[in-house]
Amino acid sequence: MKKKLNRRFNTSGKVYKEAHCYTCGKPFDADTAPNSRSNICLPCFKGLEKKEFKSHEDRLFKFSGKVYKKTPRKNKKSDLPVGVHCHQNKFGSTIYIAQYSGFKAAFSSKSLGHEEARKKAIKVRKKMVKLRDPLAIEDYLTELKKERKMKSVKTDESLPEGIGYQKETSKSSATYSASRRINGEHFITHFSISQFGKKKALDLAIDTYKKMQKITNPFKVRFFIKNEVPKIKDQHRPSNNEAGLPQGVSFKPNKNLYSATKTLEGKRVYISYTVKCYGKEKARELAIEARNEMKFCTSLKELRSVVKGLNKKRRDLPDGVSFNKVYSYYSVSHKIEGKVFNCIFPTKSLGEDLAKDMACQAITKLVKMNYDQAVDFTKNKVPEWKNQVKEGLV
Repeated sequence: MKKKLNRRFNTSGKVYKEAHCYTCGKPFDADTAPNSRSNICLPCFKGLEKKEFKSHEDRLFKFSGKVYKKTPRKNKKSDLPVGVHCHQNKFGSTIYIAQYSGFKAAFSSKSLGHEEARKKAIKVRKKMVKLRDPLAIEDYLTELKKERKMKSVKTDESLPEGIGYQKETSKSSATYSASRRINGEHFITHFSISQFGKKKALDLAIDTYKKMQKITNPFKVRFFIKNEVPKIKDQHRPSNNEAGLPQGVSFKPNKNLYSATKTLEGKRVYISYTVKCYGKEKARELAIEARNEMKFCTSLKELRSVVKGLNKKRRDLPDGVSFNKVYSYYSVSHKIEGKVFNCIFPTKSLGEDLAKDMACQAITKLVKMNYDQAVDFTKNKVPEWKNQVKEGLV
């Protein structure tokens, strides 16, 4: 492979490397340049060192005689000045971002409008350039953030000390909060407006804050928020939408089910019974019975084990029959001579009532069988029985 040589030109018997000064435009010997990579001749470089030229425009004017006006650069796409750009987020609103020396400030068109967000971003960028000092810029941005937060958290009434208001978001409803800081540690608890109503939620937040103020020990405050606040919420939660139901049992009309709930150690545990599966009266009775069993639990572990046992039995099913909610099937299991025999009856192919009846019949038969009969029943007779039911022969 041939080696690529530098182009050269000859002037009055001297050989020069081809190089042109970008300032004056004259050819010069590249070996005499200030450094190996520069494209400026030595006289021009010395002029720069002596500060004869204040800017690049002055330098060009000296050698060409043309006047160059310094104009600020703009983004080609959006006509925004340097340091300000915009993009569209996944929700469809345009975000204008002012950026300078690693600092950023964003303004959304959804809350401010396109024109206002654009103006604010340009104004903040100019202010950051004017300040220059990183500490001054940081202070300015924190003040701006506080001002914007105060505007967004405006309510109809002035809130007392220690009480906050959080606006409704896509993930959570609007809430009033009671918060307190002890030895640098921040403690906060929320009361939902959709659950308690606006007035009741505010009253509960104020009462809770007053109780928190009396406690000085941070460990006791944490215990109060984890154990006492859930009890306060349970006491003041609105009455159930069906009369005659005890505390902790509720009917949800949108899902058409009865549920029994209890809160321990800040965790809410529940079990539900659908009207479609059990009927209205039966579902109501089962939810009340479940709540009565849950009432005597003193720890979260005990409560979860009780609910797990209730879910396995489902109360209306005999021993050995359980219902799998995830895959929607009834399963039968029975142990004979150390081996567990299983049968599955899916509700999708057989139907809810028929699958349940077949599971109940299967467990009554399995209990009376010996080992060999159970093997033959689970491997041969149950699949034949399912096929006959599907074809409508039984």
